[in-house]
Amino acid sequence: MSGKVHLERDGAVAVLVIDNPPVNAGSAAVRRALLARIAEVEADPALTAGVLIGAGKSFIAGSDLREFDLPLADPQLPQVIAALEGSAKPWVAALHGAALGGGYELALGPRPHRRAGHGAGPAGMRAGDHSRGGRHAEAAASGGQIAGHCADLRRNPGRRRRGA
Repeated sequence: MSGKVHLERDGAVAVLVIDNPPVNAGSAAVRRALLARIAEVEADPALTAGVLIGAGKSFIAGSDLREFDLPLADPQLPQVIAALEGSAKPWVAALHGAALGGGYELALGPRPHRRAGHGAGPAGMRAGDHSRGGRHAEAAASGGQIAGHCADLRRNPGRRRRGA
C-alpha cells in the first residue's frame, strides 16, 4: 500500500508525496503507507530530514468518505503523528491547497514545526520547541535546508504533479 505515498529524494532530504486522488483524502491505506515510508526514511542514514507534501492541488483535504461507515482501522492518525514526533530526523509539512481535518492534524505533527508559504512565507516554531533543546531547537532556529526545500517546492509546483 505504499503506492499511496511516494518517496522522492532530493539530496539528503526525503520528500514523502501523499498521492490519493482526487483530493488526497486521508485513509487507512494512506496512514499505513505513511508509517512504512517514515520507517524507511528513519532506516536510511543518507537521509537527514523529511518533507511531507500532497500530490496535485492539495495536502490532505479531509478523510476518505468511503471509510465513514466502517470501524476506524489501524494505524490511526495519532500513531502516524507519534512516528513523526519520535523521529530522530526533523520533518516539516509543505502545505498547499486544502489541509483539512486529519490533514491539518498531520501538518502540525512534525517537529520542528515550520510553515512554508508562497515564496518567502512565514516560518516559526511551535510554542515549547525552544525549550526542547537538542536537534529540534537547533533545526527550528536555523531554518536550514528543510525550509529552503519547502520554499523550492512551492516555487516549482511541477514537483508535486501526479505521475511526475
